[in-house]
Amino acid sequence: MTTTEQPVVVLVHGAFAESASWNRVIQRLHGRGLTTVAAGNPLRSVEGDAAYVRDVIAGIGRPVVLVGHSYGGMVISQVASGNDADEAALMAATQRPVTERALTDRLTVSEPGWRAKPSWFVHGDRDLNIPAGALRFMAERAGSRGTHEIEGASHAVGASQPEAVTAAVFDAVGLVQGDSDPWAIMAK
Repeated sequence: MTTTEQPVVVLVHGAFAESASWNRVIQRLHGRGLTTVAAGNPLRSVEGDAAYVRDVIAGIGRPVVLVGHSYGGMVISQVASGNDADEAALMAATQRPVTERALTDRLTVSEPGWRAKPSWFVHGDRDLNIPAGALRFMAERAGSRGTHEIEGASHAVGASQPEAVTAAVFDAVGLVQGDSDPWAIMAK
């Protein structure tokens, strides 16, 4: 990869959502010239969903920046572990119901992606799905390169605070150029 080649931003939605939940972030990323893919997360099991996202990113031949919202963060943690960064493909999907298994599964990889790959976190302090304290803990545990806690923001931070999520993506893209490893952003 050359240092002028930009990575493809792959957005992975969480449970009870669909790819269009990223629309406001996509608009801003496209406005800055970034190729962006909103992958349709199957919402069936962590391992199966991660395999699906790996297939989504298996064809472009460019580095990727993975962005996950809520449950999507767990999926990209599985994807980023041992994944070849110069693979990506464009997929689109509609909303799907999530299974109980997907919400209760554990990672099956020995080392989650956030242990080895640089991560950023964007979350709201008014998230009613995941307590802000738990989100702070996850960001600290992952060694977050940048944690942005948005005052008053809800769980759907990509939809309600697209500027903050977009800013974190730009931070990651700026650092990933010239590197062959995928990077992950947890947008909670």
